[in-house]
Amino acid sequence: MMPEMEGFAFLEALRAEGSECAAIPVVVLSAKDLTAEERGQLSGRVTNTLRKGAGRPDNLTEPIARSLPPR
Repeated sequence: MMPEMEGFAFLEALRAEGSECAAIPVVVLSAKDLTAEERGQLSGRVTNTLRKGAGRPDNLTEPIARSLPPR
């Protein structure tokens, strides 16, 4: 959990029209299984969604690297 702002509110602020941060890739790392409704809220707004504990920690680097723009 984020202490100051719920994650969906943060994402909405980040993606707001005119935001300087709107193009930043977002990878969601969640400890819980997301509901269909939550996945719908994230669809098109995040680059990738990963679940904590779904694999070894070193397996997280590959999907995160794929989410970033090429250098």
